Amino acid sequence: MLVLTYEYPPIGGGGGRVAREIAQRLSSRGIEFHILTAHWGTLPISENHGNIHIYRVKSGRKRPDRCTIPEMFGYLISGTISVFRTLQRIHPHLVHVHFAVPSGPTAYLIKKIYGIPYIITLHGGDVPGFLPEETDWIYRIIYPFTVPIWREAERVIAVSESLKYLAQRSYPNIPVCVIPNGVEIPKNISRQRIRDGKVRIVFAGRFSRQKNPMMFLKSIKSLVDFDHQLIDKIEVLMIGDGDMRKPIEEYIIKNKLNNVVHLLGWIDQEEVNKILVNSDIYVNTSIIEGFSLSVLQAMAAGVAVIATAVPGNRELIDHQVNGWLVSPESVHDLSSALYNLINDKLARDNLANNALIKIRNYQWNDICDEYLKIYKQIYEQKRCGRRAVGRD
Repeated sequence: MLVLTYEYPPIGGGGGRVAREIAQRLSSRGIEFHILTAHWGTLPISENHGNIHIYRVKSGRKRPDRCTIPEMFGYLISGTISVFRTLQRIHPHLVHVHFAVPSGPTAYLIKKIYGIPYIITLHGGDVPGFLPEETDWIYRIIYPFTVPIWREAERVIAVSESLKYLAQRSYPNIPVCVIPNGVEIPKNISRQRIRDGKVRIVFAGRFSRQKNPMMFLKSIKSLVDFDHQLIDKIEVLMIGDGDMRKPIEEYIIKNKLNNVVHLLGWIDQEEVNKILVNSDIYVNTSIIEGFSLSVLQAMAAGVAVIATAVPGNRELIDHQVNGWLVSPESVHDLSSALYNLINDKLARDNLANNALIKIRNYQWNDICDEYLKIYKQIYEQKRCGRRAVGRD
């Protein structure tokens, strides 16, 4: 299996983590994965972990948490050159593309020259209209070139129904199926209450416009202004980094939230899990989501989740049943939800317990079974000399 993904841990966000989970779990079932991703910093050019072989190509990437369009283009060029140098050595039966842009063209060329089929998993930003203010201009240029890339894929897979709908608006004649992201449910959730009874509230994600961290901070300020005693009752942790780091720091200082809000930067997933299982409320303020891994992770940790009522989140959360939905961009709605849950432990526990029931449908082993089924179908069809059927 050749995997093309410009983001792969420790760089990037949720899409790269999905690629890693699939590779790690299916490599233990005997599939050999060759992963071509972008280099950054002092990461090794290549790594081998059992059946997983990682190759990193220079793309000019400057930051681990975000990738510019020129850097994506750099990955496309370097990755394509690297693939054609090594293809004969690794002999893949199938190519799995994560993010139609920028990895799709490489897979398309591989299929046209070598006849190796490919599938695409869509994660969000690679779909026209997902972040229109940021990407519409580039899709106006590249859209005609993306149509054959999507059309030639054996499967186009979206991580949510809402993303499938968005994809089919731009590519109405191309079937898209859905395989959601997954989560590992901890076997034993052991909570260690060592915070003097304070309610811990967590935000995790890139400090970017899409994740909208300022809405979260403004809601914390609104809470403290409404009830000053909350300063001694809550602990707020923000995990992540990004372009908005400086305005976030300035806002915290200006509004004297230093003793309430703590910026942890990027930390590894194991540490994130430890924090979540010892937290009370998780907040997602995204203006749009494909299918949030961080929300899944919080639900699996037994934390009450408050999230914006955007399509990807609405597929996971039933309002006031297994989470709390608030209007996007509404600081008032978020402040009210936080105030209710801070002061109602029973409500928090009910949401958390129902969330644990909900996410049984999204366990990684089951998700990987669906991918494995597709891998086998396409492999068997290719072996028999015909294109895979059942694309929808």
